[in-house]
Amino acid sequence: MPGITLRGNRFSGRYGASLLTAAGCTELIAETVDEYINIAVTLSNSPGRLEFYRGNLRRMAQEFGLNDAQRFAAKLEDAYLSMMRSLR
Repeated sequence: MPGITLRGNRFSGRYGASLLTAAGCTELIAETVDEYINIAVTLSNSPGRLEFYRGNLRRMAQEFGLNDAQRFAAKLEDAYLSMMRSLR
Protein backbone atom coordinates (compact mmCIF):
# COMPACT_ATOMS: atom_id res chain seq x y z
CA MET A 1 0.00 0.00 0.00
CA PRO A 2 1.48 3.37 -0.95
CA GLY A 3 1.84 6.11 1.59
CA ILE A 4 0.92 9.72 1.12
CA THR A 5 2.85 12.42 2.91
CA LEU A 6 2.32 16.06 3.65
CA ARG A 7 5.64 17.82 3.22
CA GLY A 8 5.98 20.41 5.89
CA ASN A 9 8.52 21.91 8.20
CA ARG A 10 8.74 18.86 10.45
CA PHE A 11 11.19 16.01 10.09
CA SER A 12 8.47 13.39 9.58
CA GLY A 13 6.96 15.15 6.58
CA ARG A 14 10.33 15.88 5.04
CA TYR A 15 11.50 12.32 5.62
CA GLY A 16 8.33 10.89 4.10
CA ALA A 17 8.76 13.13 1.06
CA SER A 18 12.38 12.03 0.79
CA LEU A 19 11.42 8.35 0.81
CA LEU A 20 8.65 8.82 -1.74
CA THR A 21 11.01 10.79 -3.99
CA ALA A 22 13.63 8.07 -3.67
CA ALA A 23 11.01 5.50 -4.67
CA GLY A 24 9.94 7.56 -7.69
CA CYS A 25 6.53 8.43 -6.26
CA THR A 26 6.60 12.22 -6.06
CA GLU A 27 2.93 12.29 -7.06
CA LEU A 28 2.14 11.08 -3.52
CA ILE A 29 3.71 14.14 -1.88
CA ALA A 30 1.30 16.90 -0.91
CA GLU A 31 2.28 20.49 -0.20
CA THR A 32 -1.02 21.49 1.45
CA VAL A 33 -3.71 19.77 3.50
CA ASP A 34 -6.19 20.17 0.64
CA GLU A 35 -3.72 18.55 -1.77
CA TYR A 36 -3.19 15.69 0.71
CA ILE A 37 -6.93 15.05 0.86
CA ASN A 38 -7.20 15.27 -2.92
CA ILE A 39 -4.44 12.69 -3.40
CA ALA A 40 -6.10 10.35 -0.89
CA VAL A 41 -9.53 10.69 -2.51
CA THR A 42 -8.08 10.23 -6.00
CA LEU A 43 -6.23 7.08 -4.93
CA SER A 44 -9.27 5.67 -3.16
CA ASN A 45 -11.24 6.12 -6.39
CA SER A 46 -8.50 4.57 -8.53
CA PRO A 47 -8.31 0.84 -7.79
CA GLY A 48 -6.06 0.33 -10.82
CA ARG A 49 -3.55 2.85 -9.51
CA LEU A 50 -3.58 1.23 -6.06
CA GLU A 51 -3.03 -2.16 -7.68
CA PHE A 52 -0.11 -0.69 -9.63
CA TYR A 53 1.54 0.56 -6.43
CA ARG A 54 0.92 -2.74 -4.64
CA GLY A 55 2.50 -4.66 -7.48
CA ASN A 56 5.37 -2.31 -8.27
CA LEU A 57 6.35 -0.26 -5.23
CA ARG A 58 9.08 -2.63 -4.08
CA ARG A 59 10.57 -2.77 -7.58
CA MET A 60 10.35 1.00 -7.93
CA ALA A 61 12.17 1.52 -4.64
CA GLN A 62 14.96 -0.77 -5.80
CA GLU A 63 15.04 0.74 -9.28
CA PHE A 64 15.34 4.27 -7.92
CA GLY A 65 18.12 3.18 -5.54
CA LEU A 66 16.28 3.29 -2.23
CA ASN A 67 17.78 -0.06 -1.22
CA ASP A 68 21.23 0.68 -2.67
CA ALA A 69 23.43 2.02 0.13
CA GLN A 70 26.37 2.82 -2.15
CA ARG A 71 24.19 4.73 -4.61
CA PHE A 72 22.52 6.57 -1.73
CA ALA A 73 25.90 7.52 -0.23
CA ALA A 74 27.15 8.78 -3.61
CA LYS A 75 24.02 10.91 -4.10
CA LEU A 76 24.28 12.24 -0.54
CA GLU A 77 27.93 13.12 -1.08
CA ASP A 78 27.01 14.93 -4.31
CA ALA A 79 24.31 16.86 -2.45
CA TYR A 80 26.75 17.89 0.29
CA LEU A 81 29.32 19.01 -2.27
CA SER A 82 26.66 20.99 -4.13
CA MET A 83 25.61 22.71 -0.90
CA MET A 84 29.22 23.57 -0.09
CA ARG A 85 29.75 25.03 -3.56
CA SER A 86 26.63 27.18 -3.22
CA LEU A 87 28.01 28.75 -0.01
CA ARG A 88 31.06 30.17 -1.80
